[in-house]
Amino acid sequence: MNAKSLSRPTYKETSSLSTRQLLAYVLPLVPLYLLLGPIVILPGIYAKYFGVSLASVATIIVLARVFDTVTDLLIGYCSDNYYARKGTRKPFVLIGGVLFVVSSYFLYVPVDTDALTATTQVSETYFLVWMFAFYLSLTLFFIPHQTWGSEITSTAQERNKLFGFAIVAVTLGQVLFFSVPLLGIFESSEFTPQILEWSVFAVGLLVLPTLVICLKKVPNSHCPQRQSQGQEKHSPGLKKNLLCLASNQPFLLFITAFFLFHVGFGMWATLLFIFVDSYLGWGSQIALAYGLSYGIGALSVWLWYRFANRLGKKLTWVVGVLLSLVGLLGTGLLSPEMSWLLLLAFMVITYIGIHAIYTVAPSLLSDIIDYDTWKFGSDQAAIYFSAYSVSSKISVAIGGALSLAIAGGYGFDPASSVHSKEAISGLRLAMVWLPIPFLLVAIGLIARIPINARRHRIIRQSLDARAARAVTSAKPYSAQTPKPDTSTRP
Repeated sequence: MNAKSLSRPTYKETSSLSTRQLLAYVLPLVPLYLLLGPIVILPGIYAKYFGVSLASVATIIVLARVFDTVTDLLIGYCSDNYYARKGTRKPFVLIGGVLFVVSSYFLYVPVDTDALTATTQVSETYFLVWMFAFYLSLTLFFIPHQTWGSEITSTAQERNKLFGFAIVAVTLGQVLFFSVPLLGIFESSEFTPQILEWSVFAVGLLVLPTLVICLKKVPNSHCPQRQSQGQEKHSPGLKKNLLCLASNQPFLLFITAFFLFHVGFGMWATLLFIFVDSYLGWGSQIALAYGLSYGIGALSVWLWYRFANRLGKKLTWVVGVLLSLVGLLGTGLLSPEMSWLLLLAFMVITYIGIHAIYTVAPSLLSDIIDYDTWKFGSDQAAIYFSAYSVSSKISVAIGGALSLAIAGGYGFDPASSVHSKEAISGLRLAMVWLPIPFLLVAIGLIARIPINARRHRIIRQSLDARAARAVTSAKPYSAQTPKPDTSTRP
C-alpha cells in the first residue's frame, strides 16, 4: 500500500469488533447492574426498615450526588491522562468493579438481617458514607468502561450496536435483580433487606470472572495506530478540558437535554416504589412489574437499533422521550381500585422509551466527541463521558430529592397504611405532573443538535485521514520508500 492510499482511508478500512469481543465488553455489566438495581428502591427500604426519614434520605442523596459530581470529573481526567500515557483504561475498570461489590455490601446490608426488628435504626452518617463509597466505585468502573466503548468503535452503526448490546446487558442485570423475590425461596415476594443481602453475595461470585474475560478479550482501541500514538501524547489540563466542553455547542445541547429529561425521570423513578407499595398496596406485584418492564424494554433494543440506523439517533431519542411521557401520565391516573396490570402496561411503555434513549445517547455522544477531536485536536473522551455521567447522576438525584421533599412536605408517610387526600395529591404532583415540563423542553433541545449521520461520516473520514498522515510521517524513510534496486542486470 502506498503513501497516497494511506492518507485517504475510508470508514470501511477501520477495524470492527467481533461478536465475541462485543459480548466480552458488555459481560461485566450484567452482575454489576444486578447490584445497581436496588438503588431505585433503596430510599423506600431505608425509610421503611431502617428508620431513616424521607427528609434525611433526600438530603443524603443530594450530598452523595454532589460528591459524585466532583469525583466523576476527576476520574475522567485521570483516566484520559492514564490513557494518553499507557494507551489503556483497563486498570480503572478492574479496580472500580471490585470496589463496587464491596461498597454495595455495606450499603445494602447495614445490619444483620436475622436480627432486624421494627425498631432497628441505621444512622444517617452510615448511610451517607457508604453512599459516597458506592458512587465512587461505580464511577471508577463506569466512566472508563463507557469511554473505552467509544474508542473501540468508529462508525455510527457499530456504536449503535455496541451500546445497544450494553443496554441489553444492563437491563438483564436489573431484570435478574427484580426476579430474585419471585424465586420462591423467601417468605414473601416483596423487596426486603434479606433479598438485598442475598443479591450481594450472589453477585460477588460473578464479578471477577466477567471482568477478567472483558479485560483479556477486548482491545484498547479500534485503531492500532491511535493506540500506539496515545502513549506519546499528554492530555491537556482539566481547565482546558472543561473549556473545550463549554465551547462545544452540540455537546451543550446534548447534555442539557439529557439533564432535563433525567430530572423529570428521576422524580418519577424515585417515588414509583413508594407509590406502588405504600399507596396502591401492590408491593407483592412490584418485583414482577419491574422485571417484565425491564425485560420487554431490553427486547425493544433490537427495534431501536434498526430504527436509529435508518432514521437517525436524534429521532430515536425523541420517540423514546414521548413514550416515557405517555407512561408517566398513565401511572399518575392509577388508584388502588384498579388492576395492577395497568401499572405493568404503563411501566412497560415507560421503559421501552427509556431503552430507546439509552441505546442512542452514548452513541450520539461518541459522535460529538469525534467532533471535538476534529475541531480542537484533543483526546478527552473520558471527560465527556464524565460530564455525561455527572449529568445523569446529579439530575436524577435532584429530581429524586425534589420529589421526596415535595411528597414529605404534603405529609405522605411510606410507613403508614392510611393517607390523606392532600398527601396523595402531593405524591402525584411530585411523581407525575411536575416532571412533564422537563421532558417537553428536552425534546426541543434534542431536535436542535446539529450532528447527524452525514456530518459525522465526514468528520470521521477527516479524523481517519489525519491519523493515517501522522502514522506515515512518523515512519522512518526506509519504511515509507522502497529501497532502490542495486542489483546488477544482465
